[in-house]
Amino acid sequence: MPKSNSSAVKAAASAPKLVDATAKRPSDIFDDRGRSVPWIARTVHRLYDAQGQKLLDRESIPIAYWYYLRVLAERGEINQLELSKRVGIASTTAVPALDYMEKRGLVKRVRDPNDRRKYFVMLQDEGKSLVGEMLPRSCTRSKRTSCRWDKARRSLTD
Repeated sequence: MPKSNSSAVKAAASAPKLVDATAKRPSDIFDDRGRSVPWIARTVHRLYDAQGQKLLDRESIPIAYWYYLRVLAERGEINQLELSKRVGIASTTAVPALDYMEKRGLVKRVRDPNDRRKYFVMLQDEGKSLVGEMLPRSCTRSKRTSCRWDKARRSLTD
């Protein structure tokens, strides 16, 4: 039988208990359930994505691709690397997304005549139509949520 490592046993016994460590959390960072502001922000973002996906399911467009379409609608023609940066996704991840949207006729990629390594991406008519149709719905959803938060905030301060 292997011998027990007495120094490891002593270290484990003297280590702070998890309950003790969590009990000393500052209340300005965590709520009464132990959730931090970043955790809550991530949860809200996921809820928005889920609601947005419900809108986009009618068009069989993943929510991740909606971000590309929104940036293109706002910025117009933009190079692929800049598009990836504005969306906040790696440029290598953008390639399959752009391939899909190009096959659907939503976007078009054109080689940069001055640098053949680069591509410019632009919305096609079908992509413009989709954004034009979906953007008001997305804004309505955001406004409803914002109004609900305002009502909840007012009820807490009254």
